Formats: sequence, C-alpha cells, structure tokens
Amino acid sequence: MTNSQLSIIIPMREGVQHSWPKELLKVQGSTEFILVYPPHVCFTAISDPRLRQIISPIRGELIQRVTALLNALGKYLLSIN
Repeated sequence: MTNSQLSIIIPMREGVQHSWPKELLKVQGSTEFILVYPPHVCFTAISDPRLRQIISPIRGELIQRVTALLNALGKYLLSIN
C-alpha cells in the first residue's frame, strides 16, 4: 500500500486471537496496519493490502517496534500495544 496517511504499528505476541486483526480492518480511511510477530509465530490469513504482517528477526517488543518503524509507509505513525 502506498500513500497511506497513517501507519499503525503493533508488536504482536503468541496467543492473540486470529479474529483480532480482522477487527482492525473495520477502521476506514487511508490507514495501514503493521503487525510484527516474534520469530516462529504464524500469520493470520488476511489478504487486505492495508494489513502488513512481518516476522521480526529477533524476539522482543523493542526489536519488533523498530522493525515496524523501518517498514512504515504512512505520513503519520501511531504505535500501540
């Protein structure tokens, strides 16, 4: 996705319900969501281009957050837990 106004980055962890990312996509507007998982965690199967899922090379919230920052395309950035 290009030209998004807002990138929302979310460090993920094991055990998050797979329905949760689908709820994010109910947000309307020019927003991308970047979910960064620790190593060896499976993605949720969603094909919406606004949702980007990344595996962090190293475990840890800080590393996951930095990985998301480096991949954000939006003009503005919001980081949530």
